[in-house]
Amino acid sequence: MAQQSQFNFDSYNALMKTANTGLKLHLGVQLIKDVVSSLEYFDNPLEAELRPVYVDLKDFQRTYKAKAQEIAEKRTNDKEAAAASGRAENQSMLEALAALQAQLAELKGEKKEAA
Repeated sequence: MAQQSQFNFDSYNALMKTANTGLKLHLGVQLIKDVVSSLEYFDNPLEAELRPVYVDLKDFQRTYKAKAQEIAEKRTNDKEAAAASGRAENQSMLEALAALQAQLAELKGEKKEAA
């Protein structure tokens, strides 16, 4: 008796609607690789036509991944710079607040002396 597949295409299609481009590209490259391997195994002449497509896609995938890493690193660096800037701004605001509190204390001291 043949075994029935339990693969849920509806779930897969729903997942792919929201999947990122990198995942879709990875899965596509894997599928093309499997097709190339099958064509090669059966000595199909179409393998010679499809292999360059696979190689080009693999190169594109490497380039895409490198650029995605650059963008992620830039975002991380920008967030870290913004956080550092925010900390410096907070520090200067705290210093200004301390100066105002000191001035207020002086004014209260002068009022007590005048009374």
